[in-house]
Parts: sequence; C-alpha cells; structure tokens
Amino acid sequence: MGAQLRCFTSLASSSGKATAVVACAVMILAAGCGGSGGSATDASTPVIRGDVTASSLTVTGNPATAAAGTTMNLSSLPSSWRRTTYATTSTGCRVTGTSLTATSAGTCAVTATRGTQTGNATFAFTAAPPLTVAGRPEKAAVGTTIALSSAGGTGTTTVTFATTSTGCVVTGNSLTATAAGTCTVIATKGTQGRQTATASFTFLPAGSPTLTVTGNPATAAVGTTINLDSSGSPMSRATYSTTSTGCVVDGPLLTATDPGTCAVIATRGTETGTASFTFTPAPPLTVTGSPEKAAVGTTIALSSAGGTGTTTVTFATTSTGCVVTGNSLTATAAGTCTVIATKGTQGRQTATASFTFLPAGSPTLTVTGNPATAAVGTTITLYSAGGSPTGRVTYATTSTGCRVTGASLTATAAGTCTVTATQDTHTGTATFTFS
Repeated sequence: MGAQLRCFTSLASSSGKATAVVACAVMILAAGCGGSGGSATDASTPVIRGDVTASSLTVTGNPATAAAGTTMNLSSLPSSWRRTTYATTSTGCRVTGTSLTATSAGTCAVTATRGTQTGNATFAFTAAPPLTVAGRPEKAAVGTTIALSSAGGTGTTTVTFATTSTGCVVTGNSLTATAAGTCTVIATKGTQGRQTATASFTFLPAGSPTLTVTGNPATAAVGTTINLDSSGSPMSRATYSTTSTGCVVDGPLLTATDPGTCAVIATRGTETGTASFTFTPAPPLTVTGSPEKAAVGTTIALSSAGGTGTTTVTFATTSTGCVVTGNSLTATAAGTCTVIATKGTQGRQTATASFTFLPAGSPTLTVTGNPATAAVGTTITLYSAGGSPTGRVTYATTSTGCRVTGASLTATAAGTCTVTATQDTHTGTATFTFS
C-alpha cells in the first residue's frame, strides 16, 4: 500500500481532493484485479472484474412452432428476478411483452436482453389453414334453415357470416331464404389481415321432397359398422358424407374411431337429409378358458369376447411349458399359463388371462345334474363327485343364455349350457341341455 499511498498523495497535492478520491478508487480496482502491485492480504477484498464476459440467455418459445396468427409465449433461462425484454426485426413478426406473433408463414428472429446478458433464437410460424365455410344441410327447402359453421383461418376471433344474394337472409349463423335458388355466404374473420371465405348453398321450393336418413343399427359400438339408408325420391342413388371428427363414411357404411356422435348428410340430386348416429365405447377385450383348470396332458379351450371390430382374435403364451395351438392351450408341466389375446383392429387390442394346469393324474371332479335335461325356465340342480374330501365346490358357466346361482342352473333359451365345477386345484366340466 506504500506505493499506492504515494500515488494518492501525489495526486492529492497536484489535482485536488475530488480527483484524488477518483484516483484512489481506480487504484483499488486495479489492485483487486490481480495487478502486480497486489499482495496476499488483498485476497479478502471483494474483487470486481471488468473483463468478465456476461453469461448469455437461452430463449425458448411455447409452443416452439405455431401457426401464423396465433401466439408464442417467450421465456429465457437462467431465470432471474430482473426483467427480460424481447425484440424482433423480422418482417411480419411482432413482439408484445413476452408474446410473439406473425402475420404470415416464415421465421422470426428474437433477441432477449437482461442487463448485460443477451440471447437469440429463431422461431418458425407455419401457414394457417385457410378459412372455410360449411352448412348443414347443404341443401334445404325454402322456409327451413341451414346452420352455418367455419373452420381454419388465423386467430381466435369470432367469424361473422353475411350474404348479398337476393332472397337470402343470414341471422347469426343461420341461413334462410324466401325463394328457391342459390345463396352465396361470405364468412369474415377479423384477425391480423382480414380473412374471408365463401360458399354457396341451395334452397329448393317449399314442399320439395327431402331425404330421411336411417341407420342400422341406430347406435353401435366403436369399431363396428352402421349401415346407412335413405328414403325419398327413388330416381337415383343417395350419397353420404360426414364432417364429424373421428367418423368415416365409406359408401353407405359409417364407422367411428372414438365414442361420440356422427352427423351424416345424404344427398340425391336436389334432395338432402341429415341424421345423427351415436357410437358407444367398445366393450373391453376379455379372454376365457374352459375349464379354467385342467390336468397336464388335457386341453383348455380358449375364447374371447368384446373388443372393437370383427377381425379374428389370436392367442399366444410366453409361459414356460405352455403351448397354444389355435384356440387350444396345453401344458407339459404343472403350473400357470398366461395367455395373451390380440385383436388387430383400429388400434391394436390385447387382453391377458391365466389358467392352471395340475399334475397329470390329479383327481378331477365329475359334474352331474338333476335332471340332466330340462325345459327352459326350469332348474337343473348341480352335483359333483371326486376331488378332495374337503373344500367347497363352486359352479360357473360362460354359455350364452345360461345362469348358475349356487348349485342351480337355469337358461333363458333352448340350447346347451357348459358348466365348470372348481374345488381348490380340482376341476370338472359337464354339458346340460334345455329344450
């Protein structure tokens, strides 16, 4: 500090007090920056470095890519309590606070600034889907209404509809006509850059025949098919279409990939008709075996129910010592076999179930019924023999129209009922007839 004080004194005597204070501050900074005049005792003094490069900012956008006319939210890392400002000089791009928008497809280069820190990033805006107009139905009789709707375009502002066609009136999203003819509708979406779209709809004379659209069945499970039909003029074949999400029309066949409602439009010449059909969730795919337990060397018959579609179900197993051939399960050793059923419709469906194989020669149950044959609506009392001398025997059936309650078997329709008896590790099956 001796040299530093001499310098301070010299400056004080020649330049005055104010200059001396500044010179002293400069000397302390220089010493703290590791100059040759520093000493070991200076290490405890806070160091201010003027040559340290400020860390850069990482700029991100949510979402990283957006459609023109929508907004991207900007943020920067590392996070800080200090305010970050964003700016862009890219044509067609605009930053408002932390929001980035673009009026057309392209890239926007953004610069973030926080004190001495900066960061740059480029974000892409894709072309917005064009604005379109639709009406349901597309053709209607004078005095009835066509419901207007729109899709696409940029932004989230409300779309307005209008028409300049004579005899046509638009009220909100409803189109009517006082005379037969064509109504041209103009849709306007007032976002950045005014967007418009047009479509034409036909009004038939009042009393013109319309199509009545029906489906068989009217309600179906996802993955199954509704057969469409229509009544009206028999002069030509009707065509069908749908704009409902997840619904597909192929000729007169309607299917759906998800539960919900499908609105169908039928068209035949100048006639139209609409109808809505409901698709319910498909029942889950399940696997069963008859019997559920069997001795090694015997066979368990596999079957499935539920799932979507009508494609064939395949069975497989990865359990050691278990073999699946078609819908038959066998085992070379006692143990549990896990079976996987697969139904390859829209979206692969699988289900699993486990079945038990007992050592060969294990006592089995013999199932009998009294009477062995009965009329529909009457009861067969179930009995079993064999197995172990202790342990409760339970009975079950997977046959359609058959029901087991305790040891009583009934049926709602004529046919056969296969019953499985289970007692601990012992099983047995028998078939009974209802007439």
